[in-house]
Amino acid sequence: MQEMVATLFATEIIERAKSQLKSGTQIVSAEKFDMPFRLLKVNDKTVNLELMISRPISSPRKEAIGLVQNMVSYFKPIGVYEIDRGFFSNKVVITIFQEFEKDYGFLIANGLIKNTHEVKKMTMRENAVIAAFSQDAVIEARKMRDSFITVNGLRTEIIMANEGYPQMFLDDMYNIKGPIAAYFAQGHNSLNPTVDYKPLYDNLYSRQLLSAYKLK
Repeated sequence: MQEMVATLFATEIIERAKSQLKSGTQIVSAEKFDMPFRLLKVNDKTVNLELMISRPISSPRKEAIGLVQNMVSYFKPIGVYEIDRGFFSNKVVITIFQEFEKDYGFLIANGLIKNTHEVKKMTMRENAVIAAFSQDAVIEARKMRDSFITVNGLRTEIIMANEGYPQMFLDDMYNIKGPIAAYFAQGHNSLNPTVDYKPLYDNLYSRQLLSAYKLK
């Protein structure tokens, strides 16, 4: 986690994002700490930092060739750069997600990273939608059972609805009631926000911050 935060605030990565907006290049590789990061241009002022991750989606099984395990590779959003491209401006605003807030605070407090840029945090409800529509959540929901999972730094619960499909809730400690998302059978529109979260979902989807849709 700390390497991800250190990469987000690394001067050379921020400068690369600025250059990317000037050139208009859609995707720029940005390997650091031997980890496969990339910079994704979202619009004329915004670049997302992402990390390619591969993780298992099934238990190992024995076949003729040996043990086999199904894997999925996807791009996990780490943070967002909003860059003011005005002639006299060099302003960069960096948005971090819930799961990185503690590591950011630790690294700053101990002088392990330096930051001169404005930092924004997501709201609890925004972080909840990012959690619900993450690959981690979807993989867990596909197991079709009640379970607890910590994702995007939030404690969540996946509960099988009476109708037979999983729904995600935040832990009671957050005092936010009701489901965030419902996970239906595989296919078109299989991942769905509940009505209360639909506007946030649409916004975060358009900003390419939901890793459930970011398969490699």
